[in-house]
Amino acid sequence: QVRVNPELIQKEDGCYIEWTSGTGWIEGHPRKIITTEILGKASVPGMNFENADGAPLVIDTDYFGNERNRSNPKPGPFEVTEEGMHIFKVWPRGRW
Repeated sequence: QVRVNPELIQKEDGCYIEWTSGTGWIEGHPRKIITTEILGKASVPGMNFENADGAPLVIDTDYFGNERNRSNPKPGPFEVTEEGMHIFKVWPRGRW
C-alpha cells in the first residue's frame, strides 16, 4: 500500500510512521541546515531559538541522530536519502 501522506501506525512493538516520498521530493529543491539565525526570533517572547544551555541552535542531525547532509539537508525529521516507501519506528511500545 502506498501512503503519500505520513501515517502513524500502532503495532505490538511500538509506533511507526509510514509514508512514500514522491519523485523530485529529495533532489531539485535546495535547502539549508536550520539554525538560530535562519529561524530568527520567536514571535511571542521576541527571543532567539536556542539550545537549553543558551548556545545557538543548529539542527544538523535528524530524529534518530543521523548526520544531515550539510550542503542540502532533506526536509522533515528524517534524513531520507532515497525516494519511495519509508517506515520508521518512532516510539517503543508503552510510550504512548
